Amino acid sequence: MNIFVLGADRNGALNQTTRSIHGIFPLWNVVPIQSGQMEKLNLGIAASDSAFCMTIRAGSILLPAFRLHWEQMEQKLQEGLGWIQFLPAEEDKEYLDTFRSGEIGPVLWNISLMRSAPFPGSEWLPFDTYVEVFAINQMGLYCNGLNMWLDNVWKPEKSKQIGWKRKEAEWKLVSPLLNYHKQTDQCTTPLVSVLMAVYNDEKYLKWAVHSITCQTFKDWELIIIDDGSDVIAKNLMAELVCGERIRVVRQDNNLGKAHALNIGLSHVRGKWVLELDADDWLTPECIEILHNATKSASNEVAFVYGNYYEWMEQRDGSLSLSSPRIFNPSMSERELLQRATPLAPRFYRTESLRDISGWYVSDPSNGRLYEDMLLILRLMNHFETKHVNKLLYHRRVRSSSITRNYNHQYEQWSEWAQHFNKLK
Repeated sequence: MNIFVLGADRNGALNQTTRSIHGIFPLWNVVPIQSGQMEKLNLGIAASDSAFCMTIRAGSILLPAFRLHWEQMEQKLQEGLGWIQFLPAEEDKEYLDTFRSGEIGPVLWNISLMRSAPFPGSEWLPFDTYVEVFAINQMGLYCNGLNMWLDNVWKPEKSKQIGWKRKEAEWKLVSPLLNYHKQTDQCTTPLVSVLMAVYNDEKYLKWAVHSITCQTFKDWELIIIDDGSDVIAKNLMAELVCGERIRVVRQDNNLGKAHALNIGLSHVRGKWVLELDADDWLTPECIEILHNATKSASNEVAFVYGNYYEWMEQRDGSLSLSSPRIFNPSMSERELLQRATPLAPRFYRTESLRDISGWYVSDPSNGRLYEDMLLILRLMNHFETKHVNKLLYHRRVRSSSITRNYNHQYEQWSEWAQHFNKLK
């Protein structure tokens, strides 16, 4: 049987786990899976000639008592269970904090059932720590599993206790998107249209779309605008199409984000538009809370915004939770420019967007830089805004993003924007 050791980037932790496995089951095959290698894991499962496999985190230890329960667990899987998950005993206080942060113990998998719900790659889930939870939730849609609290059958890595409070905060933000079931029904009369301009964002797109399909609000449509992407991204967008609920609008050339969003605006059916960047994602209740806020807003309110969580992307692609961004409920045009920080989420009245002809494309960057800030400034000139004091959005800060690469141009652009918008 194959034992896949996840998080096997550290040789010491991998060797510790391997020794504990071979000390009990010397013939079992240990396969190390490093961060970002979910494709290797799925290929290993697909090629397996065994009925079952197991995943375990590097640094965890199987104890000899595990062997005493093996036949019982094997029989349960043969009877049709999809998985068996091992959790620490309730009295094992030393390790319980680890599992409050979303990390789970060894999992036995029924391969015949698992092939229908493979482990998510980084494009589906940008948090390797939670791939087992994601897979269990997906399998739970069509089969049953079992949680087992057994004494002295395994131990997590002790060093995992370090930083568990930070991991617990991360888990609270990520877990709602792991537990929600996707909406697959159609929506013929959407109240909210989500616009997403995409240019070669295949690394991030699925997770962003997943956050939309997990919304508590039902009456939405998603319009993905392909801004001249390469073949890989085009094929991925085609896979995501879902009738009238999720549509893709294509343009052959890369004209920039403002051009792409204007094309999307021409296809909008909803009364309100939510703009979502392809590398960001929404909290599950985001659209519902924003839409509810519009019910008490006057007809002069054209733009509703909230607060967001910020995640810093590291060199290896992992994400580190930063401080949340909380905004002024009565922000002025000048303050918006001085903060030089994007507002999010951005929720627009469709009629108002069309009244000002959408996103401006004749600025010095031809609509490729700071198009969101310029749109908000123009709306502020004509309409009212409303702030929702809730954290509703997750913003990923990438070192390779076009905005960060052109930060040195912001001061010059800001001066142009003040003159263009006639700020005093």
